[in-house]
Amino acid sequence: MKKAAAVTEHRSDRSPTPDGTPDRLAIAASRPDDRAAIGEIVRRSGVFSAEEEETVYELFDEYVESDDSGYEWLSARVDGALAGFICFGSTPLTEGGYDLYWICTDPDWRNRGIGRRLFAAMESGIRKWGGRLVMIWTSGAEAYLPSHRFYERMGCGLSATVRDYYRPGEDLLVFVKYLPPRKTKKKTS
Repeated sequence: MKKAAAVTEHRSDRSPTPDGTPDRLAIAASRPDDRAAIGEIVRRSGVFSAEEEETVYELFDEYVESDDSGYEWLSARVDGALAGFICFGSTPLTEGGYDLYWICTDPDWRNRGIGRRLFAAMESGIRKWGGRLVMIWTSGAEAYLPSHRFYERMGCGLSATVRDYYRPGEDLLVFVKYLPPRKTKKKTS
């Protein structure tokens, strides 16, 4: 069983949230039939190259085909339609380190709290599994500025910059979020 299956959030039959998050939002482990919609969201985002789009498919296919892929995928749905997704996984050779590989919201649903809710669901799962930090490797290109601001709003700090990493003039930025330890319930006698 995928670990992500344990990370679910559902909202229905509630009044709209003050922050604008759709009240019909459900977050759950991604399903095999999400593949085409995930690819379409990535394509419509207008940020990623064709090679990056193919990488999303490769990671998703590994997730679907093997419980031991190391990737966790969560999908956000509004009224059953895919509105966003997140892909993350534990970092080999670390104690409690995780990497956020992809987070993307359908352009029609941006700025409505879906990315924030996906990020929170990821954090919840990572904390549940004993994780202590999340690393995000991203491009320093201008097209990614909205992503950088999003990570900062989520409490991530810029930890490193590697000049000309992707190509001359395109830096690698590494954001990190340190997670508080999971609170355990005290036993009462």
